[in-house]
Amino acid sequence: MTKFAFRLHRVLDFRRLRATLARNALDQIEADRQRLFAHERAIHASRQQEELAIREPGVSLGATRLDALDQMQAYTAIARQRFAQEHIELDRRMQAQRRAVLEAERQVGLLEKLEARQRAGWQVRFDQELDELAADSYLSRFHRESTQGSR
Repeated sequence: MTKFAFRLHRVLDFRRLRATLARNALDQIEADRQRLFAHERAIHASRQQEELAIREPGVSLGATRLDALDQMQAYTAIARQRFAQEHIELDRRMQAQRRAVLEAERQVGLLEKLEARQRAGWQVRFDQELDELAADSYLSRFHRESTQGSR
């Protein structure tokens, strides 16, 4: 009786590692996306604070303050365009990485099915061999008892 050995075990381990790395890369892209959302919210909140600050009664609106507000509005407009482009790029990367994860998991699944089939075949052969050994043992004991009983 030999123990079960899957010849492609190292390949399966490698494919599992690749699948894990692909999932980690997808998680990293999602983290990048969350950072982008946080940065976007921070800029929007900063702009709202500035707009609320100039609306408060008793606040003097000097030329430098108005100029700073105009610059802030221009910056946020440019930032919105940049954010839109970054969202498009992150969505593209995320879709590509999802496809890579699916492919890596498919390859792992194929090897796992092959291993399961080979293990099932091995188990059948193992059980047959065990049955043969049990039958041989029974016959040997029966023969030994019958030869001892006739003496």
